[in-house]
Amino acid sequence: MSSRALDEITEDMTALSYKAEIMAEELADDPNALWNRELLNRNRVIKAPELDRIVVGVDPPGGLITECGIVAAGSTFLNGKEHAYVIADPSMAGSPGKWAKSVVVCYHQNKADRVIGERNYGGDMVEHTISTEDKDVAYKDVQATRGKAVRAEPVAAKYEKGLVHHVGEFPELEDELCNWVPSSGMKSPNRLDALVWAITELLFGDTVEVLFGA
Repeated sequence: MSSRALDEITEDMTALSYKAEIMAEELADDPNALWNRELLNRNRVIKAPELDRIVVGVDPPGGLITECGIVAAGSTFLNGKEHAYVIADPSMAGSPGKWAKSVVVCYHQNKADRVIGERNYGGDMVEHTISTEDKDVAYKDVQATRGKAVRAEPVAAKYEKGLVHHVGEFPELEDELCNWVPSSGMKSPNRLDALVWAITELLFGDTVEVLFGA
């Protein structure tokens, strides 16, 4: 493959994706990341309890090569506290039609109540793309007006309190969580962003606007 062709392929990739997919490197936890493998393993479960609500977080891609982050999660009350459970990660790279179909399939397979999509890139594009695939999907858009670290830190804190659980393993998502350092200036991975939108919707509810400054 020519250098120019490689540059075109990797132009929109995050540093993490480049290392894992192009350089075939195994990713070790970054000690400065908000998450770490020990934390994820401590909260991991084999099966989720009956969930009261399920949402699908969507972080739109910056191009055809960049992945569209798609993460499904649900929540329920246990021992007086609300817990969230990550149940699916069908994130993918592809055309708008392809990732919209993946979102819709995830929505129906997991019997989700709503899709939560970021509208920063392209206004109503995400909602329009998904509704073109299935007009009956319930949708809510969110807009980030503050930095990604500010959005991610409250979610990471919920993990530290034992309130967010991964149902099984999600290797690509977990690599992103354990290697993204907010202060490094590196692009925030799309799977991570989709997770943050989903968990924020479930565990913070109407306080989203306050937390995000929207």
